[in-house]
Amino acid sequence: MENLAAYGIRKQGPDRGLLRIRVTGYEYTVVQILVYPPHAEKGISESFRQAGSRYKGREMVETAMRAAFAHQVPFYCAEVQRKGKDIYLTDITKAEEVELNRASSGEQGSVTFGADAEYMLKNMRTGRLKALPVNSGEAENEADGALIRHGYAFSKPVFELHPDPAKSGEELYQNLIMKKKKLMHAARKSGAQVTSGANPHGRFMLGGHFHFGNKAPSFNKTAELDAYLAIPYCLIEQRNDAVRRMAGQGFLGNVRVNCFGGFEYRTLSSWVERLDEAEPLFCYLDWLIRKESLVHPPLEPGVLKAYYHDDKKELYLYSERLYSRLTAGLNSEKEKEIISRFFDWIEHFYSK
Repeated sequence: MENLAAYGIRKQGPDRGLLRIRVTGYEYTVVQILVYPPHAEKGISESFRQAGSRYKGREMVETAMRAAFAHQVPFYCAEVQRKGKDIYLTDITKAEEVELNRASSGEQGSVTFGADAEYMLKNMRTGRLKALPVNSGEAENEADGALIRHGYAFSKPVFELHPDPAKSGEELYQNLIMKKKKLMHAARKSGAQVTSGANPHGRFMLGGHFHFGNKAPSFNKTAELDAYLAIPYCLIEQRNDAVRRMAGQGFLGNVRVNCFGGFEYRTLSSWVERLDEAEPLFCYLDWLIRKESLVHPPLEPGVLKAYYHDDKKELYLYSERLYSRLTAGLNSEKEKEIISRFFDWIEHFYSK
């Protein structure tokens, strides 16, 4: 159970009284979606857009994909069901390859880099959260969808840094730095403090999401991001905060297909507060995304258990093995430097 829990997957027996969705696909390419309303015997064929317009529909389809990834079944038929806000895997089987149309990757042009990094604002004098009232016009473009309620009024306490798209990890980093400078200036003027991390306040879990265009998602690349990025990065997250966020968002394999011929990697918690020193992270991310044919070690049950329980000691030992594996077969000194700077950056914050 801990193995699947590390990927945010919960299993449950099928319940015909609940909404169920059956997804047939190859990795992140959906071939067929059948939606079973409560008590229905026959499924309704829907497009990804149609299924995604249902309450939690998109998350249900993504859970089916992530279950296939966690089970290492690239050609799959997976069924999930929703009970309230919770999504459960009820069944997953291997699909015959001949039944599936393997879509071409659709990659055109050079890979592009983007991000959205979530943060919150606290009044420096009172410590209370600053929030943006709903229906505030264009200002809401900088806010996440999370809501808090005051009587009959709703407001948004989670904001996002949205940098301009970039052609490299280094350029993305510079774009984010410019955005953060403007943010910090505005925050000081209003008497606010910027806070981020995995779980800085109450029920709000903050992410640091990376976006890639012209780079089709694949189970291989997701496995590389999990092993070589998410595992080392979790060493510098606050223990309790990371475990709480993992239950809803910070699980391994958290990928969302985007409309730019690419995908979004959503596993990491927010890195806004560490951004000033984070250039090694973005250079390493660039290298990791572009690097082909990386040998990614399977995440063994002991590592998955350590990730789920945030066992820093075990994860640190595993990260040391990752570093040795990454650098052992490289002839390029430049590549070795990129890798070393990232792991030194992790070590710097881990040792604090």
